[in-house]
Amino acid sequence: MRKIAASMFMIGILLAAGIAGAATVDISWTNPTTYNDGSPIATVDQANIVTSVYVGGTISGPWTLVGTSVAGGTSLTGASVTMTRGTTYYFTAKSTLNSMTSAYGTPTSYLYPNLAPAAPGS
Repeated sequence: MRKIAASMFMIGILLAAGIAGAATVDISWTNPTTYNDGSPIATVDQANIVTSVYVGGTISGPWTLVGTSVAGGTSLTGASVTMTRGTTYYFTAKSTLNSMTSAYGTPTSYLYPNLAPAAPGS
């Protein structure tokens, strides 16, 4: 049985807003294009890949689900994540296609800044 390759995770994490203990993040990634055996995922099937995004406090987890994309999606916008300023967080993902779920993708780190973002127009 073929297994789906892990997501090519992560292209970007953008902090959209932050208040005490909570942040809203925009997260994007590239979906896998091959199975673990190297064979390509058909273009029509790529449009059915669903990606679940996770956050953790260390590079090896434990992982907490942030959100799940629509089929074929490559981003989550406005995902709410509880974070502490000055702390590094790690994001990873799993992709699912036709009941096959990948392993976690390579985690990407994000340092939540110590200072709150400036107000727009300031």
